[in-house]
Amino acid sequence: MVALALRKLGGSVLSNTITGGLLLQSSTASVSGNTIDFVNAFVDYSTLMGNTFIPNISGSGRTGITYDETSLINFKGNRIDAGGGTGIYVQNDSWGTIEGNTIVNSGVAVEGDCEAQDVTASKNIITDASVGIDLGPGNTVLGNLFYATTTTVSTCGP
Repeated sequence: MVALALRKLGGSVLSNTITGGLLLQSSTASVSGNTIDFVNAFVDYSTLMGNTFIPNISGSGRTGITYDETSLINFKGNRIDAGGGTGIYVQNDSWGTIEGNTIVNSGVAVEGDCEAQDVTASKNIITDASVGIDLGPGNTVLGNLFYATTTTVSTCGP
């Protein structure tokens, strides 16, 4: 159960506080200037820019954003406090750009399963993470800054 769900819709979600989660499914929404505890993007093409992600206060244990099932990632200029969890999780053939974000207090700041391809993670600032960026082969990681991060970049699979 999520607080707000956009299914097959465009339009904008601007300057809200959303606790309990945001579901983006087959939508093309512009999501910006919000304070959110977590987002699940499922087969989605929305743009998320300039949002603040806070540690989960809804009790679901989820934080940050999960891109699932061939979603197009357009995630730029956001700030994530992952509360010790994962900041951005990319799975199941999702692709696109993760750029210019600030991610703090994470176990893994940007994590991808080995099926995610053509993901570019660039110009992000990652602070206080066990692992900064963990993406599979076929992805691009460049120009990121890491502070107090045990392992800056790792690759899943062989």
